[in-house]
Amino acid sequence: MKKSNLLNRLERTLTPLSEKISANIYLSAISDGFMLILPIILVGALFSLLSGVDIGPYQDWISRVGLKDALVLVPRFTSDLLSLYIAFGITYSLTKKMGYPQDAAMTGTLSIMAFLILTPLGSDGDGNLVIPFTWIGGSGVITAMLSAFLTAKINDFIQKRGWVIRMPESVPEIIGRSFSVLIPAFLIAVVFLLVRALMGWLGLGSMRQVSTAWRTWL
Repeated sequence: MKKSNLLNRLERTLTPLSEKISANIYLSAISDGFMLILPIILVGALFSLLSGVDIGPYQDWISRVGLKDALVLVPRFTSDLLSLYIAFGITYSLTKKMGYPQDAAMTGTLSIMAFLILTPLGSDGDGNLVIPFTWIGGSGVITAMLSAFLTAKINDFIQKRGWVIRMPESVPEIIGRSFSVLIPAFLIAVVFLLVRALMGWLGLGSMRQVSTAWRTWL
């Protein structure tokens, strides 16, 4: 009886909360975006487990046959690129919820561009510019989410005002879609360049450093 009452109370408490989360397109987009990239997350976790099992003979064997380097490579391009996948997934979901399902994939791609504009560059020993995995893995998730929200909102702002390039019906659909997001793409690039320049001018460093400092302050 007590167990039944407890379950009923939990249901009365959690059901309205769940409904509110579902009604909020931003929270819902975060949930759907993570679900979209869940296979990538699970594959990365699985290969991390396979490469890191702390059993001496097993580690000796995978190193001897050359499997160690191969197993480590998969997490490098799954877990260590998590922020890129999140930027795409959340933007894809949010764009669909805003009423532009036909533009969701392209807007998701623009979100990756926006996120990379905010990402600090490094250099290797030869002076070549590189993007460190440090910035695009799990530590860049907050920046990826902010990039996703702002990218989707910019696209929504322009689409609602009809500031898009419309091609003749004879043009293939995929080409027409590409041109329809050309103006949003340009404005997204400009906005994120300005954000990066402003942070540099204020001496705030990167967006990741700002978000880290904000979490510390809280």
